[in-house]
Amino acid sequence: MGAERTREAKKLEKASLRRARMHGHSPQLITESGVLRLYGCAERKCTQLLEAWDMPPVAAGAMIHTGCEARLKRNSVVRLRRKIWLLIREGRWT
Repeated sequence: MGAERTREAKKLEKASLRRARMHGHSPQLITESGVLRLYGCAERKCTQLLEAWDMPPVAAGAMIHTGCEARLKRNSVVRLRRKIWLLIREGRWT
């Protein structure tokens, strides 16, 4: 029964990390102690965390529910620059 639970926990942890990456995070292991693994986003200005527990298998934290704060800000700036560049190229920016 213990092996089943660990396998389920590993599967849940892997799915949660994948989901965090889909939200734009770069999960990095902060600490591992017994039944808990704590991940943080490697982006400098992102403060989101992800906890992965073995007994019972649980994954919790804002990282799997929200987008990366640092990447959202950076992407919006990149999109704004791109729009301005297109307007300048078309001659509509004065």
